Parts: sequence; C-alpha cells; structure tokens
Amino acid sequence: MCTATSPDDQTASQTWDGRRVGPTSRAICRECALPESDVLCSNLLHPAVKGNLMASGATRRRVLSVMCDLGRAEAVADLSECRAGGHACWERHVVAEPAAAEPVSPLGLPEQLDVLDAYWRLSFGKKHHLLDLTTATGAASLALPCGSRAEFESRLSALADILDKLTVDDTLLPHMTDKADKIKGSLDALHHKLSAQRHASTDKAVQHLRRVRQARNIMQHGRNGGLTSKLREIGIYDAPPNWEGAWTAIRAQNR
Repeated sequence: MCTATSPDDQTASQTWDGRRVGPTSRAICRECALPESDVLCSNLLHPAVKGNLMASGATRRRVLSVMCDLGRAEAVADLSECRAGGHACWERHVVAEPAAAEPVSPLGLPEQLDVLDAYWRLSFGKKHHLLDLTTATGAASLALPCGSRAEFESRLSALADILDKLTVDDTLLPHMTDKADKIKGSLDALHHKLSAQRHASTDKAVQHLRRVRQARNIMQHGRNGGLTSKLREIGIYDAPPNWEGAWTAIRAQNR
C-alpha cells in the first residue's frame, strides 16, 4: 500500500493508522519517482502521490508535489535522486533507542561491598579486612528507596560513612612517616600492590568514590550550586528534582 497518497487520489480507498492508503505493487513503486522510504532523504517532506485508476486497477503512480526541508531546488526538480548516493545534500536522521536500564537490586550495593572485602583479603591476606563496620544499620540503609532530598542526603551519608570505614593496614602502604599522609594515601595502596596496567581503572574507581563523599559534604553544608555540579561529575543531570533516579544511579555505579 502507498502511504503518500494525494487528497484527490481515487485509488486510496482504505485507511491505515489514520491515513488514506492506495494499493500498489513493487513493479509500480519501481516506476515511481519517489524513492523507497528505506533510502529516502529525511529532509523530503509531504510527498503527494496519485495513482492512475483504470478498469484493471492502478497501473501507475506519479508524484504531484513535494517539499524539501532544506529548500533545495534540485530536490523538487529531480526527487528520484533524494536517496542515498543521489543528491549531495541527502541526509538520513536516525534516532538511537536508549539502552534498556538494567534493574538495580536493592541489595546490590551491600553485596558488592562484601565482594570487595573478599577480593581484598584474597589479594592482600585473609587477615586484612578492607571493610570494618561496627554496626549493620548503615549497610542496611543502602537497600532502602529514596524519594526526597532528605532521604537522598541520608543515603549518601550512609554510603560515605561506610567509605570512611575502609581501612588499609599500615603494612600494605608504601613507607610513610606522617600519619596524615597515610590516611590520605590509604586507597593508594592499590598503586603500591597492583600492576601498573591496573592503575588507570583503579584511579577512576577511587575518584568516583571520592566524588560521592564530596557530594555528601556539599549537601551537609547546604551549597545547592556545588551539589548540582558535583552530581554532574558523577553522571547525574536531573537531580534535583529526581532524587530517586540519582540514588539509583549512584547505587548502580558503585556496584
């Protein structure tokens, strides 16, 4: 069926998706000046095609009028070239479908913290726990939903408190005499113990964790402008007001 029928096309006797359509065939379409929709230029608009009605049915379809969104005269003069490989002004606009969001389990983040601690002990010794939690409440709150700014701040605080509990044994650190340097460089033990090929990926992960902690600190000090900027560094662009989406994104990124 031809979906580009003109208003006075007598062959258009049916309706499809709210539009009048006329019968056609591949042979008739090949003789029509209007290129197939699969290769048609996205700037060609409102074609009006009329079919010749004879006793045996429609035998030919011809284009009565057409518009070019770029205002190119050559399109109107020879619209058969409004296709890939035809006029130099041909364009094809493609809208990519967004990737389906992977559902985030409420327990995903706490589980990954356990996995991180397990990998740490496998790498550096079973006695060297990375995660030293004194209570279970903070980890449990990571599984809760978030629907407001106050809840988002509470979830960030719980996550930041857990990050503050990451403890690297002094024996795993490079030689540092100053206690402040040891605290500042605790996660940099990864550089000291891992191969150089892994430094870039671990640096990126550590930087992300630091940004989450910085976002928590900004919220506690009431600086909205700084919070928006910091969330964008994390990859969140719609909070406020979408606090639920922001927390989902943080949980997914930190798994």
